[in-house]
Amino acid sequence: MTYNLKGFGEKLSSIRKKLNYTQNYISRELGIHPDTLRKIEGGKVIPKIETLDNLSSVLKADITALFLEYRIDDYSYFNDVKGSLEAKLDRFDYQSLSSEIKMLNKLSAVIKNPYYKKLIKQLTLFATAIPFLKSKI
Repeated sequence: MTYNLKGFGEKLSSIRKKLNYTQNYISRELGIHPDTLRKIEGGKVIPKIETLDNLSSVLKADITALFLEYRIDDYSYFNDVKGSLEAKLDRFDYQSLSSEIKMLNKLSAVIKNPYYKKLIKQLTLFATAIPFLKSKI
């Protein structure tokens, strides 16, 4: 599984700093070694799910869900393409899906994560089939 640990660590650090919490304070609250939090924020380790859940309660945010956003480096790009695709479907704009299909194909070529690769393939097949099916109805 591929993670953008550096990006996740930076975001986690940003959330902590906005709350004016120190690494030592978080470490004491969670009962973890300060080096553990430093390594997570520095993008050096993959945090345990239990640690993410505990961080969520202290930082008042769903840190586990945040971590999932960093499973691939291009998650935000993937999310943008998916959002654009969904917006066109909501508007019944089936004829202009080709740009999203091209973006999904481009993304599929660089993604190594098997889950997202499969999801991208499904979205591509779905987006490709819609105009075809619409013309048959």
